[in-house]
Amino acid sequence: MSVSKTTLRAAIALLFALSPVVAQANEIYAPVVNPISPQADDNVPDVRRVPGKHYTDSFDMTHVPTPHAVDPTRIGKWDGRGGARDGLRLSDFSDQFSNSMIDAQAQINDPLFDAVTKNETALVVSTQFDMMLGNDTSLAAERIGGGVETFATRRQIVDHNHPGGLLRDIDSVDIWGSENPNRAGFYSFQGDPGNTAVYTQQVLAPNSVVPYISTTDLAMALGEPNLEPFLDVDGLMVRDVGTGFNPFDGQFGPGDAIMFSLAPIMDPTGAIIYDGGEIWTWEFGSPAQFLDHGGHLWDTAFDVRGTFGSESENIDALEAVGGVPEPTSLLLGAMGLACLGISRRRRQ
Repeated sequence: MSVSKTTLRAAIALLFALSPVVAQANEIYAPVVNPISPQADDNVPDVRRVPGKHYTDSFDMTHVPTPHAVDPTRIGKWDGRGGARDGLRLSDFSDQFSNSMIDAQAQINDPLFDAVTKNETALVVSTQFDMMLGNDTSLAAERIGGGVETFATRRQIVDHNHPGGLLRDIDSVDIWGSENPNRAGFYSFQGDPGNTAVYTQQVLAPNSVVPYISTTDLAMALGEPNLEPFLDVDGLMVRDVGTGFNPFDGQFGPGDAIMFSLAPIMDPTGAIIYDGGEIWTWEFGSPAQFLDHGGHLWDTAFDVRGTFGSESENIDALEAVGGVPEPTSLLLGAMGLACLGISRRRRQ
């Protein structure tokens, strides 16, 4: 007997969703087909099936004109096939940032934050200038055991078929988020203005972009108070647990934590203090510590360029991924269950 038409249709739809795009993507953003849920494991999923992907370029850009134009505080949404469209613009909520560029972003409670800080799922990073792993990789994944591979290429993030329609250098990323562009979250601006390392934004509140973590508090957590004027958060993930029944209180307090990287810092003689390749985790009430992932510490001694084949040590975007069984396994599993059902009916 043959497999049921329903099972075949589901299998065909799955294969179609995962098939590569033949033509270049255009300005139209394609919603994620058959999205997966975040899952802590050592698999790196197909980027096209990961929902809620947001980014900023080295200069925040709008995707409407040709070529794309600089649009400060504009966040882009990308579909993993090269399609991208305009998302939230923070200056629409607070004009004090009308000339600022977003340097880092994170959602209220990154779903894989705890897993990646415990080395239970893959870490995703981008380095300045991208071009990792000997090709146009913009986002690379480090597995639990330290192996590295491509998560997303430059053309998978933005590849519009016109001049000026290609990603330049990804500067911040957030995934597993909401498809709604008007979303609350956390952001850091280039240069950490206003003595603020991280801002929080609540879309329903007036003047909703407000300080969350000061550069003074961050410097104290690092045990380097003298470095406060030079701090510039470059990559970010957040766990904000809220207070009581409020899932998000907009304050960094008990139970909250961040994972972050910094732009390179040098002393007055030009000697390197931090080369930008360090990643820290900071639990509220405790000192910041170097991330322990992939079988090593993400400290200054770790060779980012040698590991990722990049042009720079500087980490400028952070995320985490976990996967599901390969598409072929899913299809075979579905067909196997159908065949098992047929076999049982035969016995009856």
